[in-house]
Amino acid sequence: MTMTSPVVSGEAEEGSAAVEFLAASLLLLIPIVYVILTFSAVQSATYAAESAARETGRIYSRADSQLAAEHHALLATTLAFSDHGIDVTASEVLRVTCEETPCLTPGGAVHIQVNVDVALPLLPDFVVDHVATSVAVSADAIATVDRFGG
Repeated sequence: MTMTSPVVSGEAEEGSAAVEFLAASLLLLIPIVYVILTFSAVQSATYAAESAARETGRIYSRADSQLAAEHHALLATTLAFSDHGIDVTASEVLRVTCEETPCLTPGGAVHIQVNVDVALPLLPDFVVDHVATSVAVSADAIATVDRFGG
């Protein structure tokens, strides 16, 4: 009894596994990289907004005058975002609300709100025109003005 080989001699395999692997890898890799880039941009803006709200509240509540408080608050917000590589106009993203009038009344609360829209990365213009392409990020902080003043 002789055994025959299940592979017919003369037929060679083409070796397209490498091409299939590359195609499948690219189809999976590109969306994963895009998701990572998107999450990184949103997370960076979240950290920046939280930092800006916290530090602006501290600076605002400890300022000597209303004018100095507003000036330093805008600088602190700009600095917090620039530390994360985000270019914003501080006066557009920062909102300060005071519990007391005047704002720096000892014992009064200062509410800081930072709102910024994060653009999704690498989107072409025709997509930007028709689809929502940003994520809203916000942060809040409340600081109490020192009762004894500085």
